[in-house]
Amino acid sequence: MGEYTVIVLSNKRKAAHQNSNGICILCNKPILSHEKWSVEHFIPRAIYKWIPKPEIEWQVESDANLFAVHMDCNLNKNAEIPTVRTINALRVAPSVKEKLLLVYWAIYDDIEAYRSMKQSVWAKQNGACAFCEKAIRLTKATLRRIDNRFERSRENAMCLCFHCSLRAARPAHKQKMVNRKRLLSK
Repeated sequence: MGEYTVIVLSNKRKAAHQNSNGICILCNKPILSHEKWSVEHFIPRAIYKWIPKPEIEWQVESDANLFAVHMDCNLNKNAEIPTVRTINALRVAPSVKEKLLLVYWAIYDDIEAYRSMKQSVWAKQNGACAFCEKAIRLTKATLRRIDNRFERSRENAMCLCFHCSLRAARPAHKQKMVNRKRLLSK
């Protein structure tokens, strides 16, 4: 990690702050200078992780898809997949919406493929978290791999609630959870 990485990150933060005009796109309140905030990809990065194509990654990582959000807002947001309606509802400049819509339409088929995959995995689990088995709304479900050794695919996917998804971010913990579920289902 050299100087280049630091410059790229600061440029992403600058683009996100400019796109949002210094206002959190989730709560619509100003981000004050003393508050912690993060860069939000409005069209989620999960799309190019589950539908691995370089052109999707390039579009999702473009400045047009970066926005500023309060850290707390980011932790409490939905995992909703954007639509034209949610993009048009953003309280940002029309020129920012236009650029985001160009990104959206450029990868629309891939967004729909991801949406379909997530919905089918969630439905297969009867709308419940794969680990804690609590009911979760589709908009709150996070798609994760069952086994990190294998590629992301519908067959290697599970939907988790936010809490279990955070725990599953640690590979060793996720493997324990997967193994426990396998033991319980036998």
